[in-house]
Amino acid sequence: MSIILSFGAILAGAYLFLFVFWRRLKEDYSGSLILHSGTIFVLLTLLGAVAARILSSFLSPSAIFLPSGLWFWGACVGFLLAFAISTRKLKLKAVESFEAAGIASLYSLLIAFLLNYSWQLFLVTAFSLVIFNFLERTYRNFHWYKSGRVGFSGLAAIGFFFLLRTIAVLVVASLPSTIGRVDLVLSAVSAFLLFFSLYNLAES
Repeated sequence: MSIILSFGAILAGAYLFLFVFWRRLKEDYSGSLILHSGTIFVLLTLLGAVAARILSSFLSPSAIFLPSGLWFWGACVGFLLAFAISTRKLKLKAVESFEAAGIASLYSLLIAFLLNYSWQLFLVTAFSLVIFNFLERTYRNFHWYKSGRVGFSGLAAIGFFFLLRTIAVLVVASLPSTIGRVDLVLSAVSAFLLFFSLYNLAES
């Protein structure tokens, strides 16, 4: 991939993230606060991905581990750091900010997976966004969703993303943008934690 194409993809992904992030939070926070938080998410997520990619160049692949896909989990670490800063320092609400940033990240990942020729994960991400848009229109009609709180559709969609990612890795051992079979554990744990958080949200 050329430097120009990579730079263009980063700019497009950052813009898409900030737009979706702002759109999800614009009713509750000022534009300057959303931009501040969104910029932190973009910078730390990108920094985590770059650091992980550099680290991967020093690691050797094995039957169950592919260093080339480490960038994704590095980005996840950066995302969580940005989330901690946004909720603790900037005082954004946890569920709303996580949902907004998570859905915005899924849109940005469409570009990343496309450029990494990871068609399976591109489809996984696109399907997760379809689930999100469907649930966003219908979740308030679910009688079993006792709390009715905002965040259901986002947490569910992100949970499905990691669940489907787990299945994809199980079916295709050397899937691009994953770390091989080791990815099964990380993706499955992530899906479990998200669905457990969704359960707690429904009961609260």
